Amino acid sequence: MALLDREEGLAGSRIMAVQRWEDDLTHFRSRSPEEQDTLLGRDRTTNEERPEAPSSAYIREAPGRTFPRQRTCFADRLGPG
Repeated sequence: MALLDREEGLAGSRIMAVQRWEDDLTHFRSRSPEEQDTLLGRDRTTNEERPEAPSSAYIREAPGRTFPRQRTCFADRLGPG
């Protein structure tokens, strides 16, 4: 969410962008354990990153990035924002 306070006519306005991700877990679980590890880029039993993970692996999408919790005007499963 962003609070717009500098644009004429938009002062005090708010905008929120929401994304919804749906994973096909049935398809994922139908893959072999080795294929699942490759898709994730991690060994599922040790949680170790796999150095040979392809660029399409889940861990390659945002390496080393963290996504800090943003303040919210409501409480969710993590508690109040």
